[in-house]
Amino acid sequence: CDLIKSIPTRLFDNDPKKIGAYFELPENVIKLQLAGITRDHLDNMVGRADFTFSSSELKCLEFNITANVSGWQIPEWESRYLKTPVIAQFLKENQVKINNDNFMGIFLDHIIQSAEHLASPDRRGGGLQLNAAMLTDVFTGSSDIENPMQEYLNRLYQEKLSRRSLKGSIVICDHPYLEFNHNVVYFKGSRIHAITELYHGLVHPGVIKAFTTGNLRLLNGPITGLLSNKFNLALLSEYENSDLFNREERRVIKESVPWTRKIISGETTYGGEKITMENFLVANKDRLVFKPSIGLGGEGVYIGRGTSVEQWNALVEKA
Repeated sequence: CDLIKSIPTRLFDNDPKKIGAYFELPENVIKLQLAGITRDHLDNMVGRADFTFSSSELKCLEFNITANVSGWQIPEWESRYLKTPVIAQFLKENQVKINNDNFMGIFLDHIIQSAEHLASPDRRGGGLQLNAAMLTDVFTGSSDIENPMQEYLNRLYQEKLSRRSLKGSIVICDHPYLEFNHNVVYFKGSRIHAITELYHGLVHPGVIKAFTTGNLRLLNGPITGLLSNKFNLALLSEYENSDLFNREERRVIKESVPWTRKIISGETTYGGEKITMENFLVANKDRLVFKPSIGLGGEGVYIGRGTSVEQWNALVEKA
């Protein structure tokens, strides 16, 4: 995760023109993605990795550095699943015990810890408040509709805050319900100190302004699109022997990142040997997987072993 976060600086010197050329994105888009990015922000960004595990290897298939890390619903649903007769019977017969860390609690702790320095005086009473919001398009805007997830999150969040002698609440909302004043974000009159966006980095300009002026903690923001791009694994793989990485970093890359390349016509390397990209892709169909650099839910992914020769060759030519 840290290696991927370091790529814009380490390989491109944070140059929007160089980054845009490699990632095939307009320079102004890269400038927006890099706006306000500091070492502190990078250190607090969150993400999730997809791994494949064989009898001998643990390999990273992709790393989604996004605030949409999943697993939040598990604590709320766990008791319901365990009460389901067929599941309860299976667990009893096989003597399986469920051990579940409260992932949402861990995530909320992270939000509070990273944004605590922004806490402001509570106008309704003594002490400091730290309010958070999760931006999602499933928010209705109505307080009349029962939302068990909202209630659960708020209860857990306030419990976490009380341990730090803080007050506040967390709300699930959408962009149109936010208000902006002097580069500060509000929801129904209350200041928002931390925002978790579930839009893969697409957020309102007012949110960006509050973030870049230091008035808001944003997880993760526009840089999500750049760091979640699968070209990052190709860069790690291609430069695994480079002095750009120290010995320990090179070891991690070689052990954890499968051979990955951006498909470009011409020569590259495999196992230390020079190869021609087109010939190698055609000859090694059953050992390879095609993925779009930006994609969700497996769309556009082709596993060579399950793809006909004709379709695979057409994909090679198109790529």
